[in-house]
Amino acid sequence: MTAPRENNRDFTLLFLVMLITGAGNTALQSILPTLGRTIGVPTANLSRIEVMLPANGVYAARATLPDGTRRLAAVNIGTRPTVNGSARRVEAHLIKEQGEVGDATSRFPEYGWNLSLHLHSFVRDELRFASLDALKEQIGRDIARIRTVLERKEPAWT
Repeated sequence: MTAPRENNRDFTLLFLVMLITGAGNTALQSILPTLGRTIGVPTANLSRIEVMLPANGVYAARATLPDGTRRLAAVNIGTRPTVNGSARRVEAHLIKEQGEVGDATSRFPEYGWNLSLHLHSFVRDELRFASLDALKEQIGRDIARIRTVLERKEPAWT
């Protein structure tokens, strides 16, 4: 399979949402499992990676929760260089709908449920940021771009 960026085709993945503990720099180990929550962008950390994944980067996706609920998603595939990560991971941030209060996943256990990700298009390469604040700002721009891309169904890259 090839990435959506390369052939303009969608790519669907099914994962189990898992707690993935921090690795690498000892000072970061205590914050990595909850880093997304810490910076206001919680992610589902995904396991059961039994397929060849697309290239590292950020993708516009549609997520399907176990009860059939669908959400737009910002998906990062990569090593998380800003926090000196080394293992390749898939992390999905489920984007809230306009006016939505709370978390779409709050009715599920914290870990151990299936999430289907339908990758629509490549948004950008994975980058190392100078700070967590810079990363958070870029994630905000990514989410805005992903909303535009998926609402219009246009390519994310130009």
